[in-house]
Amino acid sequence: MPQPNSSDSVKKRVEQLITQLLKFANHQLDGYENLTDKITVRWSENGRQSPKLVVKTQIRFLAELVFDQQNDKTKDDLKQALHTLRDFLGVLEDNRTRTQGSAVWHFTLSLWHQSSVERNLTKLNEEWSYRKQGKQREFSSGNGNIPSIAIDSPVTTDLKANASPQHSESSSDAQIFHNLPAQDYGYFIGREAVTKRLWHLLTADQAPARISIKGIGGVGKTSLALHIAHQVLKNETSSQSDAVDSSFKAIIFASAQQYRFSTCGILERYRSEQTLLEIFRAIAQTLKRPELMMGDISEQFIRVQSLLNQQKTLLILDNLETIQPDSKAEVLSFLYDLPSTTRVLVTSREHLSLDTLITLDPLEMAEGLDFVQHHSQLKSVKLSSTERHYLFKQTGGIPAAIVYAIGLLADGYPLASVMPKLTMATGDYCRYYLANAVTSLKDHSAHRLLMALALFSQPALRQTVAQVGLGVQDEIEGFAKLQQRSLVVIQQGRYSLLPSTREYALEELKADSEFELAARERWITWALELLRQFTTPYWREWNDYGQLHSEWGNLQAVIEWCIEKDHYDYFGQFWPLVKGYTHIHGYWHERLTWLTWWVEAARARQEHRVMLQALRDKGWTLLLMGHPTQLAEAESCFEQVWAERSSADLVFQLDFAIEYAILSLQQKQFERADDQLNDARSILGRLEQSEPAAYRKEGIRIDYYGAEIAYRQGNFDQAKERYQQVLVQARALEWTQVEVYTLNWLADIALHQHQLDEVSALLEVSLPLAKRYQDRRSQAFHQKTQARLEQLRGNLSQFQEKAASAITAFENLGMQAEVDEIQAWLAE
Repeated sequence: MPQPNSSDSVKKRVEQLITQLLKFANHQLDGYENLTDKITVRWSENGRQSPKLVVKTQIRFLAELVFDQQNDKTKDDLKQALHTLRDFLGVLEDNRTRTQGSAVWHFTLSLWHQSSVERNLTKLNEEWSYRKQGKQREFSSGNGNIPSIAIDSPVTTDLKANASPQHSESSSDAQIFHNLPAQDYGYFIGREAVTKRLWHLLTADQAPARISIKGIGGVGKTSLALHIAHQVLKNETSSQSDAVDSSFKAIIFASAQQYRFSTCGILERYRSEQTLLEIFRAIAQTLKRPELMMGDISEQFIRVQSLLNQQKTLLILDNLETIQPDSKAEVLSFLYDLPSTTRVLVTSREHLSLDTLITLDPLEMAEGLDFVQHHSQLKSVKLSSTERHYLFKQTGGIPAAIVYAIGLLADGYPLASVMPKLTMATGDYCRYYLANAVTSLKDHSAHRLLMALALFSQPALRQTVAQVGLGVQDEIEGFAKLQQRSLVVIQQGRYSLLPSTREYALEELKADSEFELAARERWITWALELLRQFTTPYWREWNDYGQLHSEWGNLQAVIEWCIEKDHYDYFGQFWPLVKGYTHIHGYWHERLTWLTWWVEAARARQEHRVMLQALRDKGWTLLLMGHPTQLAEAESCFEQVWAERSSADLVFQLDFAIEYAILSLQQKQFERADDQLNDARSILGRLEQSEPAAYRKEGIRIDYYGAEIAYRQGNFDQAKERYQQVLVQARALEWTQVEVYTLNWLADIALHQHQLDEVSALLEVSLPLAKRYQDRRSQAFHQKTQARLEQLRGNLSQFQEKAASAITAFENLGMQAEVDEIQAWLAE
């Protein structure tokens, strides 16, 4: 047989083959539906660590999948890649009974991961380098010589998996006693770093005797413990020369959990080790030494300790937090009295002060999406990429929640109804994983802190939660208990709850109406006090909102709860405090929802002045968004205000006259806009008679929109002159916001006059300021100007890139008219 080709070009073809096959098998390719009936793929032997992909097709269809073509050259390249996988890497098994003249290819590909292309390519590169360096190892089996395989090869993993769990092939007296239950997953996904750490802790010479795995219910503590135990078992029973000599002679599993959770509901376990006596019984039964149970518990302890001293043993105690309370102390005492030959691995939702603590967090996104993909395939549930992301987010990356949700989907429940069932406080999932942990906190400050934290839709500061939950600045013991039970997530000093925990805590809150009333009052007070720190006399001005950005999601939740509960007076306090922030930072959809409610609420209460203000603010928000239908609705709002404007004070009339002029500008009714600006000047004159300096900014606004009238009419020289005058006035008052918007307009005028270098110079001054103050509308207009600049310069790729960014920015703001204009540029 000729030497297999391992050149870089062949390697690239192999990588491309594996990439396309994986994506095709996992339904991640679009545009290849025509090959569905021509290329048969299926996953085989999912229970092993190394998944196998069985493929049956013709070489021409495979070439079309991999290279998007099927000429003779690509077919030859593909055959060479297949031969390399078989002869060089040893991961392809040819299943054909006849190879000469056969048009059909039928093979099994041993891989490292069932869904992650990146992980497979990483392992492939390691294997490729290993073989090119000539470091092959050979080993034999009953079937004769097997080609040398690197330690991490999927073929090696499968051979180890086939080894007997009871004895080593090289030593007849190397029996390993164990009572490990079967693993409840197809193959273990993720947790690579923590698995590696656990393996080191269990096999190193100088290692801690007692290891605790802590985490919230459902995060995978038991699965991880069983996974590492089975890996130890495979290592001990392997005949391979590269197996680690950890010398465990027994692996004993004891669980204090009385029930098990499944998609069929909560099921009772027939066996549960709730006491020290029951743990001794599990040890005696596993080691086949019934005499250990003779005599009283003190005598049993001596026998157990003596026997464990004679051999290296891995003892796993699962769900230790559910052990009988009066037995917990003696079980812990037993663990500390074990001989040095015993390694102990404990799982618990509560913090245990053992030698080493490993905290298990929810799955990261990449691992979580792999987990969703794997289990949806096992259950034959088809999920789009968007649905997988949604399911991962709603479950908080908790493996048990993901498995439960997919089980419900497999049972026929639609995705929209699965998540409510998952987070339902009375449902099986929450009852199993949360009820006991939360119930144990009743009548303690930790329970009130948990309920208070549920009010926050985003992570909250510790002192904020304490203020809302207890009316104090901090509560050390309460937070400690929440952390001990893994009920809270702490990131960068902020506290939050996983979705299911939050829903459960909200149900607890509803059940305690007296506490809820007091907590909600403190919640609202906190929000108002925080917002008042960032108020300015002139709401349109830019402001350094600081902490407000990180708290906005929580503040928004307070406001929307007030609307939901029809707390009209509270909303009236909130609106002036958030009016400027929502305007500058582009929360226009939220504004519309709130103001629509406020208009009707004020009308129902016959609050005439409030209704006029709400109508005006709603019309202004619609005007900002600028779509023709929105401008028509804004006109309707403004007409109602116009009819009754005389009942308002002069400041209201001045601002409204300017805003109505802006609407006329948007509707290209330039004469009406000019008349309305003249009305504004007349009102301003009356106000200046008493306080001339107080209204200088209103005069600048009138001049600013007067310049826009000239711009909209195509009088660019006149517009430029007016904007330059506005710029001088704005800089004199240090009004940065108007300065930035004016510079952007001057840049647009320079575009029309083909002064492209001047455009760049103007944007270099204004854009950094727009970004600094996070004015989303201003940034979007700057991106629009940049796109037009690149188009006029003939930089097509940069134009398309800037245009796409601007479209996204305007779409997020709801400014469809601007989106349509840029899309028209792209179509030119």
